[in-house]
Amino acid sequence: MRGFLVCKLLVILVWMAPAPVIAQDEQDEYQQVIGLLHMDSEVSGGENSLDMLAAVAKNAGAQMAIVTDHDTQRATYGIWPLKKILKMSHSRPSVRTYGIDKYLKEVQRVNRQNPDFTYIPGIEAVPYYWWKRSVKGGDLIIRDIHQHILVFGLEKPEQLQKLPSIEAGYPMIPTPRSLMQLLWLIPLIIALIIFRIPDTDEYYESSLLVRFLSRPLNFLAILIGTVSIVFLINGFPFMEPVVDQYDEDAGALPYQILINYVRKQGGLTFWAHPEAQYYQTIISGKSNPLVNALLRTALTGELKVETDPYYHLLNETTNYTGFSIFFNGMNIVGKPEGLWDDLLLQFVSGHRNRPLWAIAEIDMEEGTDPLTASESQTVFLVKEKTKREYLEALRTGRVYCFCSHINDWLTIRDYSVIAGDTRAISGEVLPYAEDTRLIFDVDLHGKPLDLEAVIVKDGKILERRPFSASERMEIPLSGPREAMGYVRITVYQGGNMVAATNPIFFSKVVKP
Repeated sequence: MRGFLVCKLLVILVWMAPAPVIAQDEQDEYQQVIGLLHMDSEVSGGENSLDMLAAVAKNAGAQMAIVTDHDTQRATYGIWPLKKILKMSHSRPSVRTYGIDKYLKEVQRVNRQNPDFTYIPGIEAVPYYWWKRSVKGGDLIIRDIHQHILVFGLEKPEQLQKLPSIEAGYPMIPTPRSLMQLLWLIPLIIALIIFRIPDTDEYYESSLLVRFLSRPLNFLAILIGTVSIVFLINGFPFMEPVVDQYDEDAGALPYQILINYVRKQGGLTFWAHPEAQYYQTIISGKSNPLVNALLRTALTGELKVETDPYYHLLNETTNYTGFSIFFNGMNIVGKPEGLWDDLLLQFVSGHRNRPLWAIAEIDMEEGTDPLTASESQTVFLVKEKTKREYLEALRTGRVYCFCSHINDWLTIRDYSVIAGDTRAISGEVLPYAEDTRLIFDVDLHGKPLDLEAVIVKDGKILERRPFSASERMEIPLSGPREAMGYVRITVYQGGNMVAATNPIFFSKVVKP
C-alpha cells in the first residue's frame, strides 16, 4: 500500500512538474550554513573590492557569499528622427564595462585564496528601462531601471554576454514601423535617376565638384541621396527589438524573456527588492554647467530616474526561482496571507508551474562593518559546503531567511512536516496522512525574547504561537484543500518580521 501511495504522489508531481523535492523515509542530516546574498563591488559602483567583500562576509560570520554586480547600468536615449545615430546615454560602471571574463576570473581567484569560504559569482540583472517625458516640466525620466532580478548559477562568459537586456539587445522582428524605413529607397532611386555626370570635355578645366554642381538638379540629387542614405543607415536592419526603451512600459515581457533565458541555461532567478522604490535627479540646475549645457540641447527640464515598487510583476511572470523577502519583500509579498501565499496557492491548484522560494538579501554597496553585513542572512541546509550544494539549496528551497540579527539569538533546530515514517523539510513534499503534523523546534540562546510564530497553511493563518524561550512546537495539520497543500512559518518581534521559512508541501493521495 505504501508503495502505491508513493507512486500516486509521483503521478501528481509529474503533472505539476517542476515540483518540490519528494521527501524520503530516511534522510542524512543537513548542516546549517550562514550565507550573504547580493553584495555589490566596485565593479559596478560599490565601494569595496571583490577581495574586501569576501573579507567582510567572513567577518560577519558567513561561510559563503554570492556577489551580484550589475550586468549593465547604461541607459541610452536616441534623439528623433535618427534614434540609432544621434544618441546620448547615462552610464555607471558594470560587469560589461569591467569585462565579463575578467569579472568571473577575479571571483574565482578570491574563492581560491579563501579555502574555508565559498565565493560565488552572480549578476544583478537590469533587463529593462523606458523613457518618459514629463509634459508639465519638460523632464526626461528613466523609468524602471531599478527593477532588478538576481541571477545565480551562470558562470560562462558567453552565458552572461547573452543575458537579455535593453543594452545587450532583445530578439528583433520586422514591424510595419521598421519596414517603412525602406521607403527611403524611393527618394534614393529618384536621386540616382536625376543625377547626371557632366561632359568632361565641356568642363575639362573645372574641378569635379564644380562640374557636378553646375547642373542644378545634381545639387538636389546629392542632397536627397545623402538624406536617404542617412535614414536607411538609421533604419537598418529594418527590424525592431521585441522590447525597446521608447514604447511606454512593456510590462512583464522583458523580465519573462530574461527568466526564460536563465532557466534554459540552468541558472536561478530571484526578484530583488520587489517592494523598493527609487527616485533620483541625475541632472539639475545645480549640476556641472558644461554637462547641463549639453543636456539642454536635448532637454528643457531635468534628467531623472524613477522606479516604483514592482511586486505586481511576481504575479505577472512565471518560472522564476523566488524573491527576496528581507528587507524589501516582507510587507506585501511575504507577509502572512500576502502575495506569496497567493502565488503558492496558484501552484498547489495547478495554475502555476512551480513554487517560489524566499531568500534574504543584504544589498550591500558600501561600508565594511560586519554588523551591517550580517543584518540580513540566508541560512542554507546543505550536506556539504560546496558551491553545487548551495545552488541546489537555492533551487529547491532549502533555506531559511533572517533579518535584524535575530539569528544571533534564534536557531531553528527542526522545521519539518512528519506523516507516518516520512519527514519533509523546507522545500519538500510528502504524502498526507491522518497523523500529519508540523514540527517547529527553536532554540533561544543568549537572552529571552518576546517572539511570535505565525503558521500559515494553504494561504491562511492557522495559528499564532507566542514564545520567549526554547520550545518544540508540534501542530497537527488537516488535509490540503487542493491536490496539494503547504505550510510555512514567519517569526515576528515587536510587530516586525524577523525570520521566515520556505514552504513544506503535502499531497492529497486518493486511496484505491
